Amino acid sequence: MDVLTFRIDQAWFALDAGIVQRVVEEQAVYPIPCMPALHRGLLFYRGELFDVIDLGLALHNTPAQGRRLMLVKWKIHAFAFLADAIGAIRAGEEDATGRIVMENGDGVRLLAIDRLIETILENCHGPGEIPADIFTGI
Repeated sequence: MDVLTFRIDQAWFALDAGIVQRVVEEQAVYPIPCMPALHRGLLFYRGELFDVIDLGLALHNTPAQGRRLMLVKWKIHAFAFLADAIGAIRAGEEDATGRIVMENGDGVRLLAIDRLIETILENCHGPGEIPADIFTGI
C-alpha cells in the first residue's frame, strides 16, 4: 500500500496515497465566521473549493505549523489538510495494529479516512440533529 506520510507534533501519520490529489504550498485561505478553530476556512484551487482543516487541532489540540496542504477528495468531500510537515509517498505494509511498517522498518499510524472525515464533520457541523428547543423564544 502506498501512503503519504505527515507529521503532527512529534508523531508521524499516513493517509492512503490514492485519495491525495496533490500537495500544494499554502494558498489564500478564506476564513468562515462561526466555524470551529480546526476549520481554517475555504481554499479555491483550480476551480474547486476545499475545506481547509488543521490536522494539528483535529488530532493533537495544537495548531499545525506547516505551510503545505494535502488536497484530498473522498466521496463528495474535498479537504485541504494542514500538518506540521508532509513527508513523501512511501510503500508500506499494514500490520495487525493498523500501523504501516515502511520499507526501512519505521512505523506510522494509518488514519482511516472515513473515520477522520466523520470526526471532522461532527466537529465542524455538529451531529446534524436539530435541537428540540431551537425555536424557543422566537
